[in-house]
Amino acid sequence: MSDYFAQTIERNKSDEEKKAIAQSRILTTFLVGLFVFGPAANWWYSTMFKLWPSTTLLPTLIKAFLGQILFGPAFTTIFFAAGMIQSGTFSFMRWINKIKNDLPKVAASGAGFWMPLYLDYLFINGVKP
Repeated sequence: MSDYFAQTIERNKSDEEKKAIAQSRILTTFLVGLFVFGPAANWWYSTMFKLWPSTTLLPTLIKAFLGQILFGPAFTTIFFAAGMIQSGTFSFMRWINKIKNDLPKVAASGAGFWMPLYLDYLFINGVKP
């Protein structure tokens, strides 16, 4: 569903002729989520909660920070590759260039979105140091 909405937003921003929704892109996103992100996220969160089982302030911030600097960027690079393969534009050098050019912006956007949610979670649940 997320890619359908992303494509709809992209179409509404464009002044060019409206492109059809790319069903293959939606399928690619779904499959990457099901077979890559789901298992990877399950492993990641299981590992984080084994290493830092507490939900107090410091362990929660550690888990959030590591997710932003390790898991998020690692998965984003896989997602970049999947998108490029789906669109027929993948080559190793193009992928490396996309990572160099786009990953910092995507990571900053992710941090701007997720970190406030973590802080909100801490506030709502009354996490104490």
